Amino acid sequence: MLSNDQCFFEGDTERNVLEGLKVIPRQNPTRTKDKGGKSKINERIKNTLGPNLGSENIRCLILRDLGSHDNETPAAIRQSVIDCFKNLFRERGFDERLVTLNVHEKFPNLFETKIPNIKVALHIAEDKYLANFKNSTIDDYVLDLALRAETVQQLIADKRDIRKKEFLACLPVVADEDEATKIGKVAQAIIKKVVEEIPELLRKNNFPEIKEAKQYLQFYAAIAREPKSPPVIAKDIIKFASEKDKQQVLASLLAAIEFISE
Repeated sequence: MLSNDQCFFEGDTERNVLEGLKVIPRQNPTRTKDKGGKSKINERIKNTLGPNLGSENIRCLILRDLGSHDNETPAAIRQSVIDCFKNLFRERGFDERLVTLNVHEKFPNLFETKIPNIKVALHIAEDKYLANFKNSTIDDYVLDLALRAETVQQLIADKRDIRKKEFLACLPVVADEDEATKIGKVAQAIIKKVVEEIPELLRKNNFPEIKEAKQYLQFYAAIAREPKSPPVIAKDIIKFASEKDKQQVLASLLAAIEFISE
């Protein structure tokens, strides 16, 4: 498990995903100091890791979203992190020429470096759930997991009996149908409403199309009777998603975690 001082990211969703994957320990949100937006990530890296450079082993996991509306590119993000570490090395009297970030052999959105006593992994969220989304974010990965049938089924099955009955009562009565079958049908109905019916309703009423995964997650939480913000619902999604789905959807992130943890 990594410490909170070894992970740098933009917001609460990333923190909750890492906590759910048991990469970092659970932390009181009021004490969280490793978030605050992309503009401060490099500054936090410098301030947190700088005093320890050369005196102890350093592992650093960096999670970045890709803001296409800001004309961000993976190359620019990668270069900014390289420049951050080069400045840090130079200030601490180390050879900045040692600093590199090499693209992962399998995942083009993952960059790694391993030099004496230092390992750095930069993961850039590049997988948009829908092509029309304006940004690529960690929320896209969470949404992908949220809309997997097994995730929704587990989310419903975990509800208290009275809430579960409310969901199952929405279905036509079918003789001799067991609870698992009913839950499967409710799960498919929830997925259809989020993916098809709500976007279609917005189009018919001339509302702007949804262009962020975070907005889809808000509809998802409302329909699933989980009145939580996208960062908070992310905890449940990670909890209820199957291991197979997590291995598939979060493959590049898990590779970054594995590299840092070796």
